[in-house]
Amino acid sequence: RLISDYEVNNYILDKNLNSGEVGNVSAILMGDLAGKHPEIFAKEEVKDTTHISHATIKFSTVVLKDCAVSITNFAKKLVALPEISCVVFSKQGQSLNNEYELYKNMVETSSIDALSLVGVAVYGDEETIKPLTKKFSVMK
Repeated sequence: RLISDYEVNNYILDKNLNSGEVGNVSAILMGDLAGKHPEIFAKEEVKDTTHISHATIKFSTVVLKDCAVSITNFAKKLVALPEISCVVFSKQGQSLNNEYELYKNMVETSSIDALSLVGVAVYGDEETIKPLTKKFSVMK
């Protein structure tokens, strides 16, 4: 499939995160996903009549929830699906503020099972992603 056919971003977050953590983890996952797939956002600036710039997201974004174990198992399944792009974030990563080198080293020397995932973001064709994510509940 062509990259332009991709049309959905889904985030599955740990249901035990508080509202501030939900916002933080979602922003981190979106930032990373958008860096890898810049087509998620339009390149042009879109301003309203008062000249205020608005977000230019092009594809649907859905935030879902489940337990950390389900998120980890889901992420493991995605490795076998090259047509889907995924990125995860862990509880350990949350604790390392402004310490990228420590974070990088921790990730590179750990298995996914050793890390406590708090979220996974997936990006790809809606027809592929929807069946994979239908078991998760919508975050409210």
